[in-house]
Amino acid sequence: MAFAFLYVALLIRPLYTTFPRLPFASTALDSQPAFGISAFYFALLHSYSGFWGFVGGFGGLRYWSGYFASSLCFGFLALCLLTIAAATSIPYLKRHMGAYWKFAHRFIYVAGVLILIHGVTVTIHLAHLRAILIVTYLSLLFLLGLHILRFDRYAAGRYHALPRRIVTVICFPVVSVVLFWSFFFLDHHAH
Repeated sequence: MAFAFLYVALLIRPLYTTFPRLPFASTALDSQPAFGISAFYFALLHSYSGFWGFVGGFGGLRYWSGYFASSLCFGFLALCLLTIAAATSIPYLKRHMGAYWKFAHRFIYVAGVLILIHGVTVTIHLAHLRAILIVTYLSLLFLLGLHILRFDRYAAGRYHALPRRIVTVICFPVVSVVLFWSFFFLDHHAH
């Protein structure tokens, strides 16, 4: 659930930027912070129940491999960044942070990458793993494609000498291959 809410929170702005005629734009954009806070809430629940239940708390860490411990560290760092983003979504803090608020919220992308690493490296216990990886791959490809298109428009407006859609032509295939390789060819699902 945390990943799903974070995905929606990260999807709203590039979706409405790329497709400005989609309905309910103001409602969707206004709800974006709620999706981010929900992602934090469910990540916190997942962390608590996973660490104290599945892992066995601090005492149980000694029975897990270093590979699994590093995956837990990625998850913990992501939770810290989600905590910062959720805390700075409070209107009082948002007003008092000024321009630093936007900088603090950019770390949500780092949290997304860390969550992805954490999720991909601990998925061996999931039923229907292949189907989950395929849906996640396609969903991330769509989200990253929207972000690449946004960056392409920014680059074209800023650097007029660039050929049209050059960023998309270069970045989208690279992102597709790297994601596909990391999801389906790395041997991190078989321990």
